[in-house]
Amino acid sequence: MMGIGFFELVVLFVLAVLLLGPEQAPVLFRWVSFYYRKCKAGWYRVQDHVERELRLDEMKKHVSQQEYLQNHAHQKPSFHEVQSPSATATSSRNSFATPTPAESEHKSDHVSP
Repeated sequence: MMGIGFFELVVLFVLAVLLLGPEQAPVLFRWVSFYYRKCKAGWYRVQDHVERELRLDEMKKHVSQQEYLQNHAHQKPSFHEVQSPSATATSSRNSFATPTPAESEHKSDHVSP
């Protein structure tokens, strides 16, 4: 309720009765409550509209992704898009792995004189 507590409402009610009198205060409260409900309903309509638009956008994205997948599912990937697994494994093993002591001894055994 816009940061207004019970105590503040009681103070406003007492001030309205004192300033406007007992005849005009109920008219003012009816008017304020009417427009408060009207503003609240308008806010909920706006909030509902925004949520519907967001759901619609998500559905459109999902449909376009599905259409893209269906249209491109029959195409084969090009050479640059996919490398063979053996070439990738060999290049990564050669560039990052250091030889173990057993491998280095094994290589030194086969050195030609």
